[in-house]
Amino acid sequence: MLKRFGIISILLLGTCNLPGLTEPSEYALINLIARLSNSQEAIPPIRLSLIYQNTTYNPGETIDLGMADSFQLINRSFIIKNTGTSKFRISKTERVKIESNSNGSLELQPQAGQIPDPWEPGVEVAMNAIIIPGGQPEVTWKLTVPIIEPEATTQTLNFKMLVNVAKPARLFYSVLNPIGNRGLYSLRWNETTKILDNNLSHFSGFTQNITSANQNKFLYYADAGTLLGYRLNASLAVENVSSLFVGAGSVNYLTNIPNTNRILASGSGNEMRTISYNASNGDVASFAGPFGTFCSSGEIFSSARGDFIIQPHAITLVNPGRLRISRVNTDGSLSITTNDYTDPITANRLSKHWKSKSNTFFYSIPHTDVPGVNNFKVNSILKRELPSATGLLSDVIAEYSLGGLGLQFPPFSSTILLHPNDRWIYAIGLNGTNNPAVVLLNHDLNSGEISVANNFTKSDSVGPAFGSLSPDGKYLAVRYTKNSSACPTCERTIFIYELNANGVPVEVFNYSANLELGEVHWMSTYN
Repeated sequence: MLKRFGIISILLLGTCNLPGLTEPSEYALINLIARLSNSQEAIPPIRLSLIYQNTTYNPGETIDLGMADSFQLINRSFIIKNTGTSKFRISKTERVKIESNSNGSLELQPQAGQIPDPWEPGVEVAMNAIIIPGGQPEVTWKLTVPIIEPEATTQTLNFKMLVNVAKPARLFYSVLNPIGNRGLYSLRWNETTKILDNNLSHFSGFTQNITSANQNKFLYYADAGTLLGYRLNASLAVENVSSLFVGAGSVNYLTNIPNTNRILASGSGNEMRTISYNASNGDVASFAGPFGTFCSSGEIFSSARGDFIIQPHAITLVNPGRLRISRVNTDGSLSITTNDYTDPITANRLSKHWKSKSNTFFYSIPHTDVPGVNNFKVNSILKRELPSATGLLSDVIAEYSLGGLGLQFPPFSSTILLHPNDRWIYAIGLNGTNNPAVVLLNHDLNSGEISVANNFTKSDSVGPAFGSLSPDGKYLAVRYTKNSSACPTCERTIFIYELNANGVPVEVFNYSANLELGEVHWMSTYN
């Protein structure tokens, strides 16, 4: 003790009162020793600190990022600084390790240039963070930075965030045949037992196109030109939302436009409308449009951010691979930004696409598995750019292999599901013998690189399959055709897969019915 604190320790051993103390109590002396000890603590040679909202956090401390909805795209800025006394080098071959208790995403990017090499004391680097909190009420991340010089060591940065999580409550499905069974039904999802039960009928009649909205809080469908929908009340009972007539034949195809409180309806008259709904109760309010489409549009869809509507041209007609892109304005109107784009390379004119949420990249996947058919690519995923600022689609800037799986993803007979963490893509297509196949693709949020992570084929099923991801990102529901016989001997199945820490689907339940089933959609609750 005397050696460490020198004359301070000698004074503390004396009998005189110290300034600032009402009496020479043992407790007060111990506190003063601790404060003096901390103030004189040496700065370590290697220390990587983070400065966020004017507060400095040292390794091991936790940065509170506040509160958000699950899978909300968040961009934050902060500074990382070498607050140690020595310069150091970060490994260029070993990536920063990110550990989390959730299925969300967190990616770091320097705002300009590269990470210093070496990193001198006092040097600051401005960083951007892409944050997509996952499906846990409290999300934590631990970042481990590998340092290789002057010694092999690590520095840790910790983050946490409170999250409003939408939980899956019911799985809706449509029945197309037999005629007497047509309508919309739902099954209750039991999170504890991981089974579907309590089958309910909600609507009698033909409805083929359904969409969910606002983190699956609402579900909408069309009936004779009228848009109708459902919500769940506090007791998880299904209630009707107010409906809206938008014109006969005007709502044949529905898709959600994220982050806008609108859904897109396209009809048989080569026109589209954007229909607004109340974000609190799901009531349908009004529509904007109509807006024109291609004479024969393929699957019209929204970008993951909800900033663009993309119209592919139908592949079976002229000009396959042709695209029109329109910006979604705040009033629901659409403004064309890219008109009649056709890739100059015939082989790149694919017709199944998706747009990422966290970056500017736009992807296309093969619609045929037969080499030589119109010279289309059969084993490649193509990457282009579609910046939010311009809405102008670029030509192909990168190409990634599908691993020779021999799969096809034709329009209207395949499904591309973007996991809300933007890291996992589930492509549900067909193999060469018409069996449905599910491919998990990994998406790098920084580089946009795509790689095949997992795949499986349902050899006991035939024809197209349809899927839906639960709002908490934990489950994948896929509807398969067990046989294509005429009903009532037809058989359809719904498989529920739990997604593991790497996004790989693991079967936990299946439901079978002698009915021709259409789409499946989860509905959620915050209760």
